[in-house]
Amino acid sequence: MSSHVTDQFEEINRDAQNYTFAPIQVTPSGSARCVTKAWSVSRRENSSAKPRIVEEIDGTLRCGCLEDINRGMPCRHIQSITGGAFVAAQFHSHHHRIEEAEICPVAAPLDDECDFSGNSSSFELDDRAQHATDKIDTADAGQDD
Repeated sequence: MSSHVTDQFEEINRDAQNYTFAPIQVTPSGSARCVTKAWSVSRRENSSAKPRIVEEIDGTLRCGCLEDINRGMPCRHIQSITGGAFVAAQFHSHHHRIEEAEICPVAAPLDDECDFSGNSSSFELDDRAQHATDKIDTADAGQDD
């Protein structure tokens, strides 16, 4: 994870301390969506604010605020339930660092292909490239050294 992502995660965990949660019963419609657990999450200081519903679906926590989906990392409501735990599966894959990068080999140029004077011994220029080369040669011919 980048330092920017970990900084955001720390801030989310601080905000999560301002929330409280209670388990709730999974509804039949939730069961149809493969919800196995559900919680109601409310602010500690403002109990009149509408609580958010967090659901566990296929082992991943999802929140009704959709911030977890939009940001690709757990929201403060989810983190209040996990107690601030780091769960890699809660982060979108674009936040994960690549452990190994595939390096594509690059073929070294053959010495006999080009003599660096502009003459080529093993390939022909197509019409567009030849036209561009002719324009450059014409422009160079008109310059005084």
